[in-house]
Parts: sequence; structure tokens; C-alpha cells
Amino acid sequence: MKSKKTTLLLSLIVTLLFPAYAFADTMLHDEPPGTIITFSDKQWVVLEQKADGTTYILLNSNDGNRAFDSNRTQMFDPSDGNNIGYYLNNTFYNSLSQQGLIEEHSWDIKFQNGTGSQSNVNAKIALISYDEYSSYRGNVLPQGGNGYYWWTRTPYTGGSGYVCSIYNTGYLSFNYANATSRGIRPALYLKSGILISETKEVIGEGEEDTTPPAEPTGLSATATSQDTVDLSWNSNTEPDLANYNVYRDGVKIKGTAINSCTDNNLEPETSYTYTVTAVDSSANESDHSNPVNVTTLPEEVPEPPPAPQNVTISNITDYLATISWNTVDGAEEYKVFLNGFLYDTTQETSFELTELGPETDYLVLITALAGGLESEQSEPVSFITLPAPIAPPGKPELHATASLNGVVRLSWALDDLTVTRWEIFMNAILVKEVPGEYTETTIRDLEDGNYDFSVRAVNSAGTGDFSDTVPVNVNNIFGFNANLADIFAILTQLFKATWPLLAFIIALIALPKVIQTAKSIIVARR
Repeated sequence: MKSKKTTLLLSLIVTLLFPAYAFADTMLHDEPPGTIITFSDKQWVVLEQKADGTTYILLNSNDGNRAFDSNRTQMFDPSDGNNIGYYLNNTFYNSLSQQGLIEEHSWDIKFQNGTGSQSNVNAKIALISYDEYSSYRGNVLPQGGNGYYWWTRTPYTGGSGYVCSIYNTGYLSFNYANATSRGIRPALYLKSGILISETKEVIGEGEEDTTPPAEPTGLSATATSQDTVDLSWNSNTEPDLANYNVYRDGVKIKGTAINSCTDNNLEPETSYTYTVTAVDSSANESDHSNPVNVTTLPEEVPEPPPAPQNVTISNITDYLATISWNTVDGAEEYKVFLNGFLYDTTQETSFELTELGPETDYLVLITALAGGLESEQSEPVSFITLPAPIAPPGKPELHATASLNGVVRLSWALDDLTVTRWEIFMNAILVKEVPGEYTETTIRDLEDGNYDFSVRAVNSAGTGDFSDTVPVNVNNIFGFNANLADIFAILTQLFKATWPLLAFIIALIALPKVIQTAKSIIVARR
């Protein structure tokens, strides 16, 4: 502290002796973003020089890993003893030796998508936000990170209890608020008019400029819509002019570096009063300009977009179908309803339905969304998915038996109702086809010998596997292959060729009987 007091004393002497040149190169506000300074014996990086003369700085190292909130509260809250905001504005704040140079600030707390999550928080110390890091990364802060994880003050929309953090490689991430693996890099605003030494060490506040700029003139206000007012005024000419403050109904609403701005999110058909002040680099603010009154335009009742037209279904399979419809002007998104339930949303004018059931009835409706409004439903369109594809048949079980006279009887079994025909093979050659509703047949007129039979099924998907081969031995009772007519003809020819011999044999057999009968007749006549 002794060296700081000595440096400050020397600076004051220079100021008294050479007021025109005092602090020409030692004002903190002159340092560009990215400069590393020493404040309260800690290294800080300058993030931004603000128009009101304050300097936004970030601790250049990790103050240590700790939970954002041990109760998984995702909002930055200095009044909560479990919250990182309480630690920063008590324990950490009390460790700083130059507390009096810190400017209290109203910190905005918004989700990473920019939507509001709670009112601004007034505090001395906080963390940088998701948006701030995105804007500083790659210029003030390193693109590739610092090699460790650290918290932001931004809550994450992905779920209750999540807070955005910085990945060790510089990318934006998020974690549960009670995670203790993330570090802390406090952020704060130093007051305007602060001096630094040649070694970039914060000394204290310099001689204060208390002369305000002239009040702005020529303020005009124009209502351009139901919720918007455009403001403009004459530019001030002060060389140290920093910015303008815009007030609505006596309350500051924004600051701007140019002599115009737009006020948004107003109520329709409502009267507002505006004034403007000028602010110099020493944070001196002028008197208010003359007030102007303006009334916003009446509320416009938006109309929803028209319902989508010409909804058609194409490319229908057993599990897919493609929906298409005409473009609706101004539509930002479309909803696809299937059987009365929301199936999905899309920004295109066609959509593929997946994971449908085969041979199932479906009803499709489409709505269009624009400006937060949803159209009426389209005309319903129905369709039926196709049957599931048929697989080729399986392997039948074949039985074969040989009968008399060159006949083989075949029967088989296969549990498959899709079969349209059966193919019968003998010795690997197709010999017969049988309709699918039959499971037996007969092969006739076979000569003696060994035969191999097999069968396979056929349906609309193709041919199935062959059954196991069944061997059959054919042995005709007559020693040859013949039907009854052939057998009768052969016997007739045989009789014609051998009847004398047959007659002689019959005669020999009958001769004793003939002789005996003749003797009986002769004896009787005597």
C-alpha cells in the first residue's frame, strides 16, 4: 500500500505542476480492451470501456472451483447464502483492498436465448453473461479457452437447475448449478476517472471533471407502430461527449452513442413523455432536454395464416409415407398431425412419416404457424399403408412311398399360407407342379429303379428351400412296368403261342379220369 500512496502523491504533484499534461497516459479509461491491469493485488483483464467512463474488468485467473448454488438454483442471487452471488459480494468483495473504486451495477439476468428470466440484480460484483462472453471471445478473451471450466451468470433454458459455463477449450457449455468442478472469474465495474501507474496498477481516482455537457435540443418523437417510437435530436458538440441517456416518463430506458434511438415493447394507444440528456467521459450528465409527448398507434389484431391446401400422400409403403402441401405465405413452421395427435413440426412443405404399421388406416392434418399464430387445420387426408412384404417360403418336410406298378405317392408339410404352388423334382429335374392348396401328389409309370425326390414351395416373393431328398426304390410286381390292359394283351399273346402245350397238359391230367369213366360205362352195359 505504501508504493500505491507514493505513486498517487507523485501523480497529484504532476497534476498541480503540469495540469495540461497530467494523467495523459495514466487514465484507466484510456486503456484498450484486453489490457491486463492490477487491482487490489490481483490481475484483471479489461473487457470494455463504457461510455459513462466506467471500466468493465474480469479476473484474469480462476479464483477457485465452487458450486454456482448448492441448492441447484440457476439464478444469480447475492442475497442467497448458498449462491455464488453471495460469495462474490461478501467473502470475495471483503478480500479486495480497493473496494471504494468499485461501481455498483445493475446486472441483467437472462437465459442464453435472450429471454428474460428475472429482474436485474444490483450488486458490486457478478460474473459475465453468456452473450458477453460470446462477444469478447476471440478478441479480448482467448478463442481456445483458458484450460479450465468456469461459470457465467446466465441460466440455461434446457432444464431447471442448469447454468451456462465456459468449457476448458473456450466453447460454451452448461452444468447443474450444484456442480463443484467449475471455477469463478469475478467481473466488476471500476468507477470513472481512475488512474493507473506505468505498470498498469490501479492507483485511485484522479481530478474529477464536474462540468456537464449542454442539454440536447431538437428532440422529436414519432410513433411508428402500436409498440414502437422513434426518437431523434440534434448532436452535441462537446469534445468529451460520451453518450446520451434517453428517459421515458422520467425513467432512464437506455443509453446511446448516436443522436437517435428506437423505443420498443410499448403498449398500444398509450401516451408517453420522452427527454434526453448528454453524458461526457467523466460521467457528467446534462439537464434534460425539452420533453416531447407521443401516443403509440392502435393495436393491430393479427390474423392467423390460412390453412395449408392440397395435402397429398405419396410413396406409401408398409411403414413409410410422404406428405406434401402447398406453401402458405408467411408461414414460419408447419405442424403435422397423425390420427389427431401432433406428430412433428417442420419448416418444409413435405414430410416423411416413419415407423407406421402395415395395413393400417391413418388420417393426416396440417396447420401453419406465423407470428405466434396457428392456422385452421387443413382438409383431412386419409391413407392405408401397404401389407408387410412377403418372405420366400421355408423348407418343406417330404414323405414318399412306392406302390405297385411303378407308382410313387408323395406328401409334404409346411406351415405357410402364402404358398401359391409346389414344384416336384425327381432326380433333380422338375417333373410336376402342384397348386399351393394341395400337399400331396402321385407320380406314375415309373420303371424299376432308384429315384430321388424333393419338393420346394413358391410364393410371390420367390422360391423357397428344397426339402431334404427322399430316396424311393420302384420294383414292379410283374417285373416290368405295365398297366392292366397291357398285362391282358401280353397274357393273350402268351396263350396263343402256348395253347397246344397247355391242351396236352390238360389232356394228360384228365386222361385217368376219362379211362375210369369209360370202364364204368362198359361194366354197366354188361
